[in-house]
Amino acid sequence: MKKVNSPKYDCLMGWIDLAQGKDQRSTQQLFESASSKGYPDGYVGRSRILQARHAAGEMKAVTKVSWN
Repeated sequence: MKKVNSPKYDCLMGWIDLAQGKDQRSTQQLFESASSKGYPDGYVGRSRILQARHAAGEMKAVTKVSWN
């Protein structure tokens, strides 16, 4: 499968992986890719993964970065 270079695509694939219960490391990489390209939903996805890990401190850090 050809890799699509789009933050929207990365984010959508991240949400699909998350819904299917796939490996969170690869899912987190998809969300990080989207957020690093300025796509806001990538930050939401990253926070969702951290929520599942009960990592409130890291969630706050992601939120601060998203607002800068």
